[in-house]
Amino acid sequence: LSERLDSFSSDADLSTLVTQVEARLETHPEDGMGWATIAPVYVSTGRYNEAITAYTKAISLLGESADLRSGLGEARLAAADGIVTAEALKDLEKALQIDPKNQRAQYYQAVAAEQDGDRPRALALYQNLARNIPPDSEPGRLIMRRIDALTGTAQSAVPDETTDQGAMIRSMVQRLDEKLTRDGSDLDGWLRLMRAYQVLGD
Repeated sequence: LSERLDSFSSDADLSTLVTQVEARLETHPEDGMGWATIAPVYVSTGRYNEAITAYTKAISLLGESADLRSGLGEARLAAADGIVTAEALKDLEKALQIDPKNQRAQYYQAVAAEQDGDRPRALALYQNLARNIPPDSEPGRLIMRRIDALTGTAQSAVPDETTDQGAMIRSMVQRLDEKLTRDGSDLDGWLRLMRAYQVLGD
């Protein structure tokens, strides 16, 4: 990781970083962390099929994790224009088996239920997720809009998936940042936070 970061110029833009990571992966395809690093960037830049490939390779090299599995599920649904396909749902369910509190997987599981027309289940899943997210935060307000739409109290359409994903990412980044502020000894946590801030351009 140090070698990779040392090769980045301090003012390198996202496209330059992507190019450099891709160049490294061509010569070091066994670099699981490299695949895990670039996968969410592919999602954020609309390269969904490449994101699916990157997440799949990261999982095969690094092993199963809720973060990687839910990321793969998100990439699959993004590639399907926001539809939670059966394959994407399997990834989300695997993520929840690993970590039942994974909020990205919980959120898209609720979206899947809503898309399937199972309004009671979708409502229950959104309400359960809302219990663990501050209601005045952006993702908290998003989930409340979903709940309002299902209970008939909303006047507007459901917000688009791009906005939803951004809200969830920002929420997860904020929670991880707060966790590392309390305990800075989690190396993997710092690596995840670094990748997340790269995706956000911060």
